[in-house]
Amino acid sequence: MNYELETLGRKVKELHPDLASELMRKPKLTDTGLIPEIIKSHYQGKIEGKCAGRINDGKDVFIGAILQLYDPDVLSGWKRNLRRGIRSQLANLFDVSPTAISNHIKTLQGNWLIYRKYQEKVERLSNEIAEIYCKN
Repeated sequence: MNYELETLGRKVKELHPDLASELMRKPKLTDTGLIPEIIKSHYQGKIEGKCAGRINDGKDVFIGAILQLYDPDVLSGWKRNLRRGIRSQLANLFDVSPTAISNHIKTLQGNWLIYRKYQEKVERLSNEIAEIYCKN
């Protein structure tokens, strides 16, 4: 299903670039250097200890929130490539390989499309983070 959304997104962008730019969601945050600070202020206790190096439900929500803030169209399946710097920041902070983050994003895209509760958790956390870090 993600492949179909991505193909549709590319086709719309090709045939109707103005419409595509309206449909594409703009990131709320652009400075990937803030990711470690966001982790420290919103997630630090859950990264340390037993959870380090593994991906779990709490991390799923946090990674989803980071994607929602920095590259929302990746989470919804509209585009494949993650903005530069996000994957490596998450990999370093969660002590996993960048490949593990990329592979896990595919799971998160499925969760986003299927599970309303996952969407609600991600939206809640990303809104909470955006209130602090977005300067509009």
